[in-house]
This record gives sequence, structure tokens and C-alpha cells, in this order.
Amino acid sequence: MPNKRKKAHFVPIQLDKTPGAASLNGQIAGALREALGDGRLRPGERLPPARALAARLGVNPVTVVTAYRHLAAEGRVESRPGRGTLVCPQLARAALPAGAGAGGRSQAPSGAGQPFPMDRLRRIMDQILTAEGAAAFGYDDPAGYPPLLETLRGYLVARGFAGVTPERLVIFSGAQQGLSVITQALVRRGDWVLVERPTYPGFLRLLQRAGAQVEAVDVGPDGPDLRTCERLFRTRPFRLFYAMPAYQNPTGACYPRPALRRLLALCARHGVTLVEDDTVADLDFGSGRPACFRQQPGAASADVLYLKSLSQLLLPGLRLGFCLAPPATAGVLRQVKQEADLSTSGFFQRVLHLFLGEDGFAEHLRELERAERRRFRAMLEAARAVLAPAGFRWAEPRGGVRLWLRLPEAVAGAAGQERFFVACARAGLPVRPGAEFATEGGVMLAGCCCFNGAGLTVAAFPALFRDLAHAAGGRN
Repeated sequence: MPNKRKKAHFVPIQLDKTPGAASLNGQIAGALREALGDGRLRPGERLPPARALAARLGVNPVTVVTAYRHLAAEGRVESRPGRGTLVCPQLARAALPAGAGAGGRSQAPSGAGQPFPMDRLRRIMDQILTAEGAAAFGYDDPAGYPPLLETLRGYLVARGFAGVTPERLVIFSGAQQGLSVITQALVRRGDWVLVERPTYPGFLRLLQRAGAQVEAVDVGPDGPDLRTCERLFRTRPFRLFYAMPAYQNPTGACYPRPALRRLLALCARHGVTLVEDDTVADLDFGSGRPACFRQQPGAASADVLYLKSLSQLLLPGLRLGFCLAPPATAGVLRQVKQEADLSTSGFFQRVLHLFLGEDGFAEHLRELERAERRRFRAMLEAARAVLAPAGFRWAEPRGGVRLWLRLPEAVAGAAGQERFFVACARAGLPVRPGAEFATEGGVMLAGCCCFNGAGLTVAAFPALFRDLAHAAGGRN
């Protein structure tokens, strides 16, 4: 008896069709990703025909087809002649969730080979529980645990930051929450925001939800194209410029000091708030520690928000970060954060306060730097030996755990790229399509991908890169 064709599974999808909202195909793809992640869509299930779903949602069928293509490129669904679009039987759980894996914030590994200071942290936690007991888990000041704010002031001053006071500091439950609060506090529907291209996908999603109008400037090995920045500042009233000048995500580029100072001056001249996102500028991957905007002359009195993740330097699960902002802006950020979650974990803030104040923190950074430098060099050496002969190209990064790759000519075209990313997902490779790192106008990134080495041992790179070359049709 012939197999019956599976009935299509309709997932409830609510679309925001107001002007300035996120693209409809992006909203559809996002809703289906969530359904895959929480189990409402299961391996082997059939998605509705594009025309049927389009009719139900009141959109053009091409919009649904585009959403399905995004999911196919990520290795989540596959199109089969005569059967329609199906959730990949072996890929639904293996595919990386949006915003994680290669596209996530992590610049430091969260797994093998990481010199986590477990003994020190355990001793500090015991010390806090002995001294304070349950009181350590109470609600703290929404701005942050006051002793930690003072400790962070000393940490920043030691790094060359001027004009730092506790009143300018706001503690967040990780830098991702900081970005969310900054977006809620400062961006209104229709506001213009300038970002790097490529950039962190998580911030692009926040801007889409806020209804911002997003423009991008290309980033090379020495930072953004300054002439393009100047032209854009003259032609549009930008509210924010979001930048990662130290080990840029995902290219690993670092802005030289002249570029930092010129961009600071440009933002000041045109009244643009500069949001600087930093994860691991504390580390030297072999070519010197990079400079930050907020360390430059005059930055203390400029409209600069310096957002720092501390999770990546300790344990990602601690979820701690902070923002150094002008006093008035810091007050607004505190208010919005308090509306979101009242306060960040007081216990973990106490842990961080004591750990940063110990001599052991400097020792931990040295150990982490040595481990990260070895990992970074191993990644580049394996890439030169395996990926370059397979036709992959890249601009040499200054540091970080990512490799921003241009795909070989053999993978040119939408169909070739779809096959490549499906093969990567099937092999469990930490790779994301380049188009995810830009606004929809960044079509030129479709021929790129981001490889994320976070959590990998030094020995793992050659085999993973051989799999990557094989996915692209190479013989390595």
C-alpha cells in the first residue's frame, strides 16, 4: 500500500506589518525557527505549501518561499520533489539556533581547553555564603552592587579610561541584555542606526524589532571605510553608530588609533551616539592589545556608551556585563533595566567584585591569553593548510575565535550555497551563512560564511576544516 503524503503542519504565526517592522520573510523564518527549537515542528514534518501559508498570512507566496530558502540554507528544512518542504529528519536538533553558535556573542570558548578559575570562584562563593548567607541573594540596587561599581571603576582606570565614576556605570545580566536595554532606551521607530557590515546578528534583530532604519558601512582589516562614514553622516540623521573596534565580530579586525579618533570626531560633529561593544579587548592574540574608543583623548566627555561583557573572561553562565555611559544616559539605562528585571543577580555581582579585586584575576587573564593565543594560531595554521587550497579566502584577523570566510567559486550561486550550508549542518560544523550578519541590503555577504572556533581544542581545527572543504566540494 503506498505511503500517504504527510499532512502539512501549520504553525501559528503573527506578523507585524506596520511600516518599519522587520521583513515579513524574516518574521516567518524566525517563527519557524522557534517552532523547531521548542518541538512544535518535528523531524520529518512537512511545512505548508508556500501558496497555502501565504494565503493564510495574507502575504505574497514569494515571501514564504524566501523564508523557506533561509531555513534551507541553515540546514533546517529541505525541499523534496513531490513531497514539498520538510523539516530535515537528522538536522532539526543539530542545526544551531538563531543567535547561537557561529552567530552568537561568544568571543571566548565555553568548553574544552578553557582555563576557567574554578577553584578561585568556588572559594569566593564559599566566602560570600559564610559571610552573608541568604542576604547575598536579595535584590540589589538596579544600577549594580555598589562595591562592584567601585571595583569596576578601578579596573577601567587601570586600562586607561578617563572620567570613570560609579554613577556612570550600569550593571547588566550580560552584554546582550545591555544591548537590549540600550535599544529600548535610545531607539525609536524610524530612527536611523549605522552598523558595521558584517556585524553581530543579535543586535540587528533588536533593531528590527524596534523598527529602526539600518544603514551599514563595510569593515576591512583596518576598520570601516571612513569616507563612507562621513558621507552617510552628512546625508542621514543617525541616532546611533554601533561598532566593535576590538576583534570585530565576525571579522576579527581591529580599528587603528587614527580611525578611532576620526570616528569619534565625526560622531561628535554630527550628534551621533557611539555604542562600543567590547568582549575580549583585554587579551593580546599576538599583535598587541587593541585600543578602544573610550580610551581615546576626549572620549570621556563624548557621547560614547562603552558596553563590556565580563562573562567571556570568566564563565559565560555568570551573565554579567556593564555599560560606561554619560551620567544622564546612565540614569535612563538604569530605569529601563529596572523595568526589565529589577536587578542583576546580587550573588554573582559579589563573586565578580571579589574576583576582580584579587591578584588572581591578573593571573587568570594571563592564562586565558596564552590559551587563546594558542587556539587562534592553530585555527589560522589549519586554515592556511586546508581551507586555502580548497578555494576559501579571508582577510587575516587580529584575534578572536572566528574566521570570516569567502566561499570558493565552486559554491557560487544560491543553489550551491544552499547545498554547502546543508552539508555543513549535516556534519555539525559551527558555520553560519554570511547573509545573517548584515541587513537585507547586504547581499554581497551571501558568498561568505562565519566559522566559530569557540569551545574547540587546538587539535580539532584540521579535521573540521577538512569537513568544511569537503562540504564545498574540495578534496582535502
